Amino acid sequence: MNDFGTFNVRLTLLSPVHIGCGEDFEPTNFVITDDGRLLHFDFMKFLKNINNPEVCRSLSKDFSEKDLFYIHKLIYKIYTQNYNYKKIGCTSIIPVSAEIKDRYKEQIIKNNTSDIFNQFHIARTSFCPNTKEPYIPGSSIKGALRTSWISGLAEKRKITTQPDKQNSSDHYAKKKENELLNCSFQTDPFRLLKVSDFYAEGKPARKIVYKINKKKEPNSTRASSDIPIILETIQPNSEFIGSITISNPLDKRIQEPIKAKELFESINKYFFRAFKRESETLQRLNITLSTPILYNSIVTEKRDSHHTLALLRIGQHCGAECMTLEGNRSIKIKQGPNQPAVYKDHSTTIWLASEKHTPDANDELHPFGWVLLEEI
Repeated sequence: MNDFGTFNVRLTLLSPVHIGCGEDFEPTNFVITDDGRLLHFDFMKFLKNINNPEVCRSLSKDFSEKDLFYIHKLIYKIYTQNYNYKKIGCTSIIPVSAEIKDRYKEQIIKNNTSDIFNQFHIARTSFCPNTKEPYIPGSSIKGALRTSWISGLAEKRKITTQPDKQNSSDHYAKKKENELLNCSFQTDPFRLLKVSDFYAEGKPARKIVYKINKKKEPNSTRASSDIPIILETIQPNSEFIGSITISNPLDKRIQEPIKAKELFESINKYFFRAFKRESETLQRLNITLSTPILYNSIVTEKRDSHHTLALLRIGQHCGAECMTLEGNRSIKIKQGPNQPAVYKDHSTTIWLASEKHTPDANDELHPFGWVLLEEI
């Protein structure tokens, strides 16, 4: 591997990934079918394409006289009366977990109350506006690369800090980064690292699931919220293609330029430690180690290809340990109402993707965000 240049890279998902984009699937813009699929549509295109004056008049009337809950029920009725969903404006079709499908039908379709309507706002993962398909923003990957590189510098120089409130601020973290990189904005070596957006090979698998929060210690009290949190995820084994460009610095003030081989080494060192820690946590909680099993399977399969591989974690809900510097963590731990927060070098809970809001077994729980980076 050369020190500098453009490297074509494949990203293989090892666990569910959710990269927030600030947009939701809103209940007035989707229905969930009896066979467990979310059909998302553009409402104005929906009105235009159904070509039924009586239905359009009914919807217009409901807009003025009823709330969004009743409008949604009418839309659901239209979709289930043998309409061609592609013809009337469907833009995305995404599988949902069985419990979400059943809950939607019981609480939204069969009931006549709108109390829980807002609980069906579903967070979308980042998507391409033209195709409506998920993609991986380069900024998500670059942030993970930066964290692992700077953490390596701190370890090399044996720089550590104790967890406390002062050391947990964003200002302190930025100051620490600049000290370790020995740079200003103009001489930041990461200005010479460009990461493209990553687009899927084929059609990436997606699924809508719950995210739940568990205490890392088995005997601790349950951490999950009583309010269900639903989100869209990209599923394991999906593959995305992009590139990483590392430029040779012309500015002599950049004293420690980023080099490709050293970067991949720092990624593997930083994230494999986190991967091992989390695998041990999952074992303590008796959660099936599906992600490590998939990782070992893919690495074994690719071992003879002589391609450079790196383990990485991206997206939301991947844990504070994967976004902070090794040996310099100061993670805020909330203690409950009217109690001051404490600061530790590790988090005490873990976010997991789940088919059920309150799972009765642990065989369908998966950590978020693990991916394998491969130079191609």
